[in-house]
Amino acid sequence: MTEIVIPSFGWAYLHVVIDWGSKKLLSCKLNSRSKTTDWLDALHEAVN
Repeated sequence: MTEIVIPSFGWAYLHVVIDWGSKKLLSCKLNSRSKTTDWLDALHEAVN
């Protein structure tokens, strides 16, 4: 997870799923919150 500050908006959270073997980006989600459901959405997208 990376926290990003957007001056006119506030905090944004980038949830990233990367395959360690191939170093490929499998999924990423940007949201204004960091909840379990946001992490699971990124993980499910990566698996599918």
